[in-house]
Amino acid sequence: MEYTYICKSCGHATLIDEKALLSSRQLICQRCLRVSGVSAAANASNRRDSSLSPDQARAAYYHDGAPAVLVVGGAGTGKTKVLTERVLFLHKEAHVPVESIAVLTFSRRAATELNRRLKAGGMRAVRVPVLWSSPGEFRHRRPSNIPPNTLFAGSFYSFCLNLMKDFCGCYENSAWYPETEDYFLDIDELNLIDRDDQCAILGKLRGELGISGKTLSSLVPEAEELRCIFTRISNSMIDVEEYYRRRPAASPETQEYVKTLAGMYAAYKRKHGEMDMDDLLAITARALKISAFFREAFRKQFLHVLVDEVQDATPVEWSILQSVCPTVRLFCTGNDAQSICSFDGADFNVIRDFGAMFPGAITLKLTENFRSTQEILELSNALLKESELAYETPVTSHRGESGHKPELRTFPTEQEEADFVLESVRGKLAEGVPPGEITLLFRSAGQAQVMEQALRAAGIPYRFLGGATFLQRPHVKDVFSVLDITNDFRNKPAWRRILALYPKLDPRTVSSFIRNIPSNEATEKKANSYDVERDARMEVFNMVYRFLPNLSSFLFNCPSSFFGSDSQMKKIVEFFNQTGLLKKKYDDWAERKNDLRTLIHVADRDRYYEPASRGGFEIRERFDKEFKLDSDAIVQEYDRDAAKKLTLATVHSAKGIESDYCYLFRVQDGVFPQGKAASPEAIEEERRVLYVAMTRARKQLVLTQTAGGSSIFLTQAMKQKMDAGQSERNDNNGKQSNVR
Repeated sequence: MEYTYICKSCGHATLIDEKALLSSRQLICQRCLRVSGVSAAANASNRRDSSLSPDQARAAYYHDGAPAVLVVGGAGTGKTKVLTERVLFLHKEAHVPVESIAVLTFSRRAATELNRRLKAGGMRAVRVPVLWSSPGEFRHRRPSNIPPNTLFAGSFYSFCLNLMKDFCGCYENSAWYPETEDYFLDIDELNLIDRDDQCAILGKLRGELGISGKTLSSLVPEAEELRCIFTRISNSMIDVEEYYRRRPAASPETQEYVKTLAGMYAAYKRKHGEMDMDDLLAITARALKISAFFREAFRKQFLHVLVDEVQDATPVEWSILQSVCPTVRLFCTGNDAQSICSFDGADFNVIRDFGAMFPGAITLKLTENFRSTQEILELSNALLKESELAYETPVTSHRGESGHKPELRTFPTEQEEADFVLESVRGKLAEGVPPGEITLLFRSAGQAQVMEQALRAAGIPYRFLGGATFLQRPHVKDVFSVLDITNDFRNKPAWRRILALYPKLDPRTVSSFIRNIPSNEATEKKANSYDVERDARMEVFNMVYRFLPNLSSFLFNCPSSFFGSDSQMKKIVEFFNQTGLLKKKYDDWAERKNDLRTLIHVADRDRYYEPASRGGFEIRERFDKEFKLDSDAIVQEYDRDAAKKLTLATVHSAKGIESDYCYLFRVQDGVFPQGKAASPEAIEEERRVLYVAMTRARKQLVLTQTAGGSSIFLTQAMKQKMDAGQSERNDNNGKQSNVR
C-alpha cells in the first residue's frame, strides 16, 4: 500500500511505500529533501477507511505538523467524510483524547449528520462540561453518565454558548459591560433572545426616537432591516460608520439614527439582562482577545479544532480561530464557490487568504465529485466558468455519465409549473422512488406557496426547510414565552406576549405592570442580592395575581423538573389546553396542536445536553438557549418520518442536503439572480447560490422558468448542456407532456 506525503516546506507530493515508511519512520521529500518523522501505529492501515479516494485519504490522514490545514473541494467531493475520518484518525492513530477535539459546523443539522457518522465509527459527539474553581486553576471532569469517547460537535453559536457556561471564570465582565472589570459574566443571568424578540425590541426603540411618522418611515430602517444591519456590524467587527462607508445611506441622517439605535439597543440588553445570538460570538471573540488566561485555558482544553464549511465563517468567527491558533491545531474544509452568506457578514475572499491568516498553513485539494452525474457536474461547472473569478471546482464525476441531461422547463404560469412538478413527483413515487430522495428547491420561502398548496391538495406529505422557523410559529412562541418567564420573571417581551392572550385585560393595567417589573440592574446593585431577587420575584407574581390569579399561581408553582411524566414543558402545554387560550386565538388549532406535542417530545429527548445530576433549572435553561439557536434542526432530529416526506427547501437551507431528484424552481432574472443584487459582488454571490442549488442533485436535475423568464446565468453554452427538446414541449394550450 502506498501513501501520498505532502511536504510542508515546498508542497511537493511524494509516494511512500507503507513497509518502507514503517521501517524507517521517516518521510523524505524528493524535491527539497526535507526529512520528517512519523508516529503512525503499525496497524494503522487496518483502521483506515478504504473507501476514501487518494485525495481524501491524503487530507484525512495528514500528519506533518502544519499548524493549520485547509481542505478545498467543490460540492460533493466528500469534505464532511474527510472531516469525520480526520476525527477518527486523530483519536485512534494520533492518540489525541477525544475531549481535546472540537468540531465546529455552521448549523446544528450539519453537526447532527457529523455525529451520526462518528457514531458509526465508534465515537459519540456531545458537550463535555468543564469545571472551574478559581482563576489560574483548571480542572476537567467527565460526568459519570456521559460515556467515554465523546467530544464537542456543534455550531459556532452552540460552541460559544458552551464556552460561556464551562469557561465562565474566563469571561471577564468587561467583555459585556465595558465600563466594569471587577467581576465575571454569568451566562445563567442572561436571557438569550431570538430574532423575533430582537425585532420587537428594535421596533419599540425605533418608536422612542421621538420623530414624526413620515420622517421615521423615510429615514429609519424598519425593525427587521435594523436587525440585519446590527448582525452584519457585529459579525464583521465594525461600527456603524464603517458599515455606511461600505454601503452609503440615502441620507446622512439615516446613519445618525442607526447609530443612536445601536447604542439604545446595547443599553437595553444590558439593562434587562438579555443577549442575542450575535453577542455569543462577539463576546467570546472579545474575551479571547483581552484575556491571556482564557486563551491559555482554551489551549489546555482543546488541542484540535476542526471547522466544516469554513467559507461561511464571518470575521468574528475567524477572530476566534486566530486567537487560539497556532497552539491549537486547525483543520478546515471549505469551497469558495459555495460562499453564500454575505448577508451575515461572511467574506468571500477570506478563504482565499487562509495562508496569510495562518502562517505555515497548507492547502490540500479534492478534485473528484462523488455525488452528481457527469451531466449535472458539467452544467454546474459551466456556470462557474462563466465567472471572471477562478473557482476551485471538481473536474470529474466518480459516478460517470448517466445518459440523462439536466432539463429546463418553461411554463406560462406558476400554477402550471406546480401541476407539472406534482405529476412528475407522483410518477416517481409510483415507480418506487422514496419520498426522501425528492427535493424541491426555491430561492425564497414565499415562492413555494403554490407548490405547497398543490402538495397539500394531493395529500403528499412534505417537510419545509427555510423560511419561518419552528420557534417563530406564533403558538410555539406563546408556549415558549411561559418557559422564558419561568427562567427569568423579569422577561418583559415574554410577559407582553402571555398577557396579550387575555384580550379583556385593560391595556393600562398591562402597561403599568410591565413598567413596574424590576430590571437586572435594579436588583444587582443592591446588597443581599439573593434576598432581593427572591422578594422581587414574589412581588412580580403578586402583581399578576391581582388581575390574573390562575396564571400567577401556575407560573409561580410551575414544576422545575424538565423531564418525565411531570415535566415542565408537558405542564405548560396542559395549562394552555385546559384554559383554551390558544384554541380561542387560532382558528386552525387542531393542526397547530400537533406542534405542541412535538415540543413536549423534543424537550424530553434533548436531555443529553446536561447530565441529570446538574439539576432541573440548568437543564431547562440549557434547552431554552439551545432551542433558540436552531429550533428547526432540533425538531427535524425528532422527525422519524423524514424519509417518508418530500423535502421542500430554500437554497440557503439546503446546504448539506442531497437527493437523487431535484427540482429547482424559477431559474430566471429576478430570482436567480435576485432583483436587489445590483453590484458585481452581489451578482457573483447569486451565481454561487445557483451553483449550490444545482449540486444538490445526484441523478436528475430539473430547472423551471415561468412567464417567459430567462436568466443571465443560463448562457447558450449552458443551455446546450440541458435537454432543450423537453424544455420546448408546450402545446398551444399550455399543456405539458408528462416526462419523468
